[in-house]
Amino acid sequence: MTAVEDKPFHLPTELWEKVFALVDLDDVKAVRLAWRRWTNIAARFLFTPFMFRVDRKDIERFELVARHDVMLAGIENVRFEVGTMGIEFMSRRLGFTYRQEYNAARLPLPRARYTDEELELAKEKVTQEYAAWNMRWHEAKQDFTDLKTVKSILTKLTSLQRIEISCASTPLTSELLLEAWMYGSHQKHFKRTHKQFVTLLLSLKATSSQIKHLAHDQLPVTFFATKEPLLRNLASSLQHLVTLRLTINATNYPHPRCWSGLGIFLRSIPGLQKLRFGFAPFDTGTTNPGMWLSAEDDLAHWYVPIWKMLGEHTWKNLSSLRLDGLMVCEAGLGQLLIRHASTLRYLNLFNLALWSGSFEGLLSSLRSELRLKKFRLWGVARGFHTPYDGWRLQPLFDVDDEIWSTQLKTHAMHTNARMTEAWKRLNCLSPLDVSRRIDLFMTPGISWPWPLHASDALGALIRPPFFGGHHSEQCQQDCVLGIAQINQAWEEGLKQSLNGWADNDAPDTQGIGEEEIIEFFDEDGFDDEGYDRNGLDINGGHFMDVYEEWQGARDPISRYAAERIIRDSILFQISRYQ
Repeated sequence: MTAVEDKPFHLPTELWEKVFALVDLDDVKAVRLAWRRWTNIAARFLFTPFMFRVDRKDIERFELVARHDVMLAGIENVRFEVGTMGIEFMSRRLGFTYRQEYNAARLPLPRARYTDEELELAKEKVTQEYAAWNMRWHEAKQDFTDLKTVKSILTKLTSLQRIEISCASTPLTSELLLEAWMYGSHQKHFKRTHKQFVTLLLSLKATSSQIKHLAHDQLPVTFFATKEPLLRNLASSLQHLVTLRLTINATNYPHPRCWSGLGIFLRSIPGLQKLRFGFAPFDTGTTNPGMWLSAEDDLAHWYVPIWKMLGEHTWKNLSSLRLDGLMVCEAGLGQLLIRHASTLRYLNLFNLALWSGSFEGLLSSLRSELRLKKFRLWGVARGFHTPYDGWRLQPLFDVDDEIWSTQLKTHAMHTNARMTEAWKRLNCLSPLDVSRRIDLFMTPGISWPWPLHASDALGALIRPPFFGGHHSEQCQQDCVLGIAQINQAWEEGLKQSLNGWADNDAPDTQGIGEEEIIEFFDEDGFDDEGYDRNGLDINGGHFMDVYEEWQGARDPISRYAAERIIRDSILFQISRYQ
């Protein structure tokens, strides 16, 4: 440091900026105080990105930062972490885990992770952490559906290049809380999250920002049921996008208008170079069950004729495409990809289903027509009307592209590792050699015959009763529609009312937080399970004295009791309920 004071380095500002771009945030904060010249240079690297979280007063913090032009000019990336989970759902999910561990410790079971004392300590720790977060959430009052507020923020960000919206990321750190968080609140905040995204796009229209990158990791499927003129209007603020990632959040198969709306929205953004869209990436039930993998009797409703959705559209500069959790057909997907043969170099197909056609036909045509630098088929690959097209290919999940906290990414990978081992034990995981053979088949310049055989298929994926018995040997192609039938079904689907579609009928959460009243007691003072505030029923029996039968073994604690213990512990620590 003495050398710097006696003889300062005479480097151009541009070189110092390249140096600070490689420095960790904590070091940037420290170093900028060491030399006056570094103060302003380093200020540009203090917010990469600027984070808006629901449990902090980040809107107020931004207004303070906006007073300093140098700091403001350095903000090229903003991230909105808007995910929430109310007491009702958190109690339900933590209660489920608490019951498992409580019963495991008392039966006893070899899978018990906790002793009685350790379980009580864990319960206190997680309920305290969640209650503290819940209070911060309500006290911060961060309203990202307020058009005036969001517009004011974006107008000041003259250097803005990237916007990321995450409902999945969370500041919570306890393993049990992360486990509960990843199950999500399903439809609970669909309308709020939908409105937040619309507010953001409308705000962008009122600015001179020309953002290049946009990502949303849990966009409600209902957004794409918006009327066509509004979708085009919202997309008009994204004409300079080169990167778009839209992970769709659904709890059931989308209304036909959603597929049409998704196509309208995507086609309205002409300059895309890197595109990712599809459904939540877990296939293990760890997130919302909206994907063909969770379908049963309604499996056919997940099929989307991709040529109806996107028409003959081509993005002239598209070099990278990732599709997550879609059910398409060989012809429709093949035509889309081959239209981009001159530019497409990176193709990532995850949890892909073919309602008609085969993977052999699809990949053979892609190999001959495309000039890919990198190809990956992974997750579950299923051809429903081709014998033996059914594999579960590793990896089952990948967090590299997720805009999540480090703790959540770590937890997700641990969950993925456990599920991988479980699939192995059940003989429901394809050997790594299957993936290797597909990779070799798709390697440019190598002449390789179709490498997979009937023996490579997973019986659990290709035989009934999986997916309600939809298999080539069973349905005789009766459920595969012809072109004319698909065209007719598409037009009829667009005319269907949105009323009665489950996701459209999601509850509308008022305000910023959650419902003011969490506990409900009738006029006699009893809840839905027949217990009063003291936990007693009409006969004086306590809820902890009621047991449930589970797989023939007596459970020491009931589902209701576990959820109530967690809920009572949370409410006891939140001042607004006292």
